[in-house]
Amino acid sequence: MFCTTCGKENPDSASFCYACGASIRHPVPREPGPASPASTEGGAGALIPFESTSGSARIFVLRPEGQQESYSLEEVNALLQRGELAGNELAWRAGISDWRPLSELEGISIPAVPPLPVSARPGLGAHRPLSNAWPPTTPASDVASTQSLLDGPVGIGGWLRFFIISVGILSPLATGGQLMRSWEQLSPYFSRFPALKSFLIPGFFGAAVIVVLGIVVSILLEKAPPNGRQLAFGYLGIRFIGSMLMTFVQYSSISDLPPQILNPMASELFGGIVRESLILIVWGLYFSRSRRVRNTFVARQAGVPE
Repeated sequence: MFCTTCGKENPDSASFCYACGASIRHPVPREPGPASPASTEGGAGALIPFESTSGSARIFVLRPEGQQESYSLEEVNALLQRGELAGNELAWRAGISDWRPLSELEGISIPAVPPLPVSARPGLGAHRPLSNAWPPTTPASDVASTQSLLDGPVGIGGWLRFFIISVGILSPLATGGQLMRSWEQLSPYFSRFPALKSFLIPGFFGAAVIVVLGIVVSILLEKAPPNGRQLAFGYLGIRFIGSMLMTFVQYSSISDLPPQILNPMASELFGGIVRESLILIVWGLYFSRSRRVRNTFVARQAGVPE
């Protein structure tokens, strides 16, 4: 039963509204209306509509779950506006001969754009109505909240620029030069120690893969994509793991060499492990804590102008 003063639903046995305290007039029966479509079989469950003593006509709505509810015209329109009724439910009121869609009753106001149900309206991240514009625009409230984060530099520059140049240009040049020097120094000993060639080939292959990956990552980071931080972490992780695997393979290929040759090469491999570990730690901390990295990617993702 609904309170005729505030519209709140109350138990059928209530005499006063629990919300506003107004007296609730119990309805009195009137002549039976048409049977509910869901209950015509067997003759049981016929709907007997009621009309309040105030004389206002009630609208009887058949809910999808089989419940039959009665509302005033104002209550129905309010439920339609809140999205709690869709307008396609079967309904009956005094003066019509049979059940018909609620939207066909006189006085029913169907909203132009059906609102979201109340249960689907969380405060943050709520779904917004679709529009014909593409790409979708960012609401002004979201832009304002994002701008409050931009308390530091924004855009490709500073150490972020240096990282992009390093992995895309400097690192490939340095790697290529180092491989050429190693080949020139060790090639005269290939005939005497064939294991040296097996030492260089995995290094050449692994270095080529890392160089190509670095160039691709630098090109992508230059565009400041929303997942730029994840791209950098992925590159650093792959580079470190790949370097460790190459070191293991290379050391296994020269483990049988004489100590006077093995020891200097093992020291060089160990130095490479230390270098790659430092690169992972330093740049990992930078991409985790840099305000420029945060602001650049958040600004691009939320559409905040730089």
